[in-house]
Amino acid sequence: MRIRTIKPEFWESDDITSLGLEDRLLFIGLLSYVDDLGRGRDEDHLVIGALFSRDMCANPRDTLARVPGGHTHLLAAGPVGRYAGEDRRYRWVTGRGEHQKIDRPGKSRYPGP
Repeated sequence: MRIRTIKPEFWESDDITSLGLEDRLLFIGLLSYVDDLGRGRDEDHLVIGALFSRDMCANPRDTLARVPGGHTHLLAAGPVGRYAGEDRRYRWVTGRGEHQKIDRPGKSRYPGP
């Protein structure tokens, strides 16, 4: 997980305000989950463990439904993409540059889309 700063315009942007509240929270969490180039492994259990571990303990059924459902909404809206490489699936936060600034991005551990 990384420390991220979100631009104030995030809360007024059309692509974000068109999402439901839970999907916005998932998107913000994904900004911390992915690396500096917006890449991360596309495995729901890793995202749930990193972002929603307490929710998983308190209410596993709802949490297991929310994350894949939210990711489906984010894929349809466009700020998140999916791709495959090196026998794995990856998530790519395509809208990260619009909503945050990374001054000195590090190298990615994952192949690009």
